Amino acid sequence: TTTNPRGFLIALASNFSGEYLTLAVSNSGHLKVTFDFGFERHEKIYGRRTFHEGQTHDVQLWRSDGGRKLTMKVDNYEPVSWTFDVKGSADAQFNNIQYMYVGKNETMREGFVGCISRVSFDDIYPLKFYFQQDRPKEITAASSSQMLEDYCGIEAIRHPEEETEVRPDPPIDEEILMEMYNDNAAVLGGVLAIIFFALLIMGFLIGRYMARHKGDYRTHEADGADMAPDADWAVQNSMTGHQVKRNTEMYI
Repeated sequence: TTTNPRGFLIALASNFSGEYLTLAVSNSGHLKVTFDFGFERHEKIYGRRTFHEGQTHDVQLWRSDGGRKLTMKVDNYEPVSWTFDVKGSADAQFNNIQYMYVGKNETMREGFVGCISRVSFDDIYPLKFYFQQDRPKEITAASSSQMLEDYCGIEAIRHPEEETEVRPDPPIDEEILMEMYNDNAAVLGGVLAIIFFALLIMGFLIGRYMARHKGDYRTHEADGADMAPDADWAVQNSMTGHQVKRNTEMYI
């Protein structure tokens, strides 16, 4: 990420063989890759767009076909490839690399202005190693005060957690399942029938018990004595009630 129309991104070099590779933002704002892998010097421009508008870009660069093909992929655009005429006897391997530079080398007065993150060369991650607490002594910075750890607005890659292997459920035979269901239904029906008959018998016994102790009775109240002046008169002159023997006179 940068707003500067030019800047040094990354370089790999070997003093033994004189081979090198440099990736930078050119004066026109395009990406420029310059390299010499032992057969001749080449300079290629990725001119599909400019890269100094302050947006974040992802750049990948790799070689294939025995060093005859160089491919660059930027963001989600289609990769761009260049093919070179390399003789079979030529040594096109980029080996014996001694130095890797990010953002600046020792011959520059000014380096890259912007943000560079997630730099990797094969299995080497220089920026990650640099910001470790105990970084290797081979990794140094020209001006450590101007370097800050940043992801350039991109979240760190988080790999999904491995799912715990769970034993699969055993296969279920539908016929056996139906037989078990029918057996359970028959047992449940029998239990409910027994409970129902027990409730009926209990209700019958309770009703019979209450009927035996209820009974009925008759009263012998003094009918016809509503207007009696006192109780004795009512008893003696009533048509019903207590059978009080009245005095009678016998004539001979």
